[in-house]
Order: sequence, then C-alpha cells, then structure tokens
Amino acid sequence: MPQDRPAMAAGTYVVYWMTASRRTRWNFALQRAIGWARELKRPLLIVEVLVCGGRWDSDRHHPGGSWDRIDNAMYSVQVLANQVRDTSGHTVQPKELGQFTVSIPLAGAANL
Repeated sequence: MPQDRPAMAAGTYVVYWMTASRRTRWNFALQRAIGWARELKRPLLIVEVLVCGGRWDSDRHHPGGSWDRIDNAMYSVQVLANQVRDTSGHTVQPKELGQFTVSIPLAGAANL
C-alpha cells in the first residue's frame, strides 16, 4: 500500500489529489499532506480535477455541472490578493498559476 512506502524525498512537491473531501477542515487526507509537506520541506500542490462523471462528482462540486462547446476558450487560474493563507496565516502573493484550454469538438466530429 502507498502509505507503507517511504516518501519520495527527492520530489519537487507534495501532491494532494482532492477527490471527495472538498473542505479545509475535518479533512484527514489534507492534514496528512500538509504534514508531509512540512516534514519534507516541499510546497504542497493541491489538485482538483475539473471533470464530471467520476464516482464522487456532483453538480455542487462543479459549477454548471459540465463543460460544453460554449465553454471553449483559454482560461487562467489565479490566486487573488488576500484570498489564500498558509497554516501560519500569511497571505499568498497574487499571481497566475497557469492556463488551460477547453476545446470540445462538435458532436459526432472525429477526434483525430
């Protein structure tokens, strides 16, 4: 089992893949990831997958419930000023974290 293996101390991040407990309190898995990040002195990267159809998905987790062709565009993920704090209460500096593109083909179009 993964918890029986030693941590990969050479890694760049500690990754927490959030799938079910989408909350910051009473979330053992998130607390464990924070503990590993502190122990390994690595940044914690929290991954939230924006797809529907998974076992634990519901409309309350994904605004709108799904992506449609009307959503085709480039999006940026940003941290806004005074919106994110670390466990010591320090605010994270605002910045762009990355970009992604939604490109859903016409229904029935061949995906090449």
